[in-house]
Amino acid sequence: MSTTTTLVNSPATATTATTSSLTLDGSLVVSILGQTYTLEGTLGDGVNVEYHKDFDQAINLGPVTAIAEQIASALGFSAMQSDITDALSAIQGLPVIGKEIANLMNTASARITDLVINTNASTYEVGLALDFSLSPPTLLGIELIALGFKVISSPNTSTTTGTSTTGTGTTGTGTTGTGTTGTGTTTS
Repeated sequence: MSTTTTLVNSPATATTATTSSLTLDGSLVVSILGQTYTLEGTLGDGVNVEYHKDFDQAINLGPVTAIAEQIASALGFSAMQSDITDALSAIQGLPVIGKEIANLMNTASARITDLVINTNASTYEVGLALDFSLSPPTLLGIELIALGFKVISSPNTSTTTGTSTTGTGTTGTGTTGTGTTGTGTTTS
């Protein structure tokens, strides 16, 4: 527990205000396809917990397309499923190796290497590794064991507060007349 004492000075009086906040080291345990993952970090004004494993220590879960929904469900953030599938599509569209990876996607299994929940920043992160170790392909002359990537998601917000843009038009003279283009203010 941390305590902060602030001295407030005014000409007439001096007072002391004490504020307290509680932050605990803690963990959350989630289950994805019958495997448990312990996310450790802090619990307090927000939940900021993480799980990280190297590829060789990460649990193999089967086809990545099958686990996207399970990850989203376990984290309670439904948009994560489409974010993972969008990332897979982006990988398949990469120049040079994308087409090769697309051909291997059905034979790859997935390992979760990272899970992060940060409620203060409203973000969720999932690190996945596509595991090709059962039948490693050769890409660019290199035997590929795995390909890792991380998806970072946050709720979309459609409004922005506190910003404004002001613009001023120009005045000009032409051969057929004189005109002024407008002045306006846009606030969002």
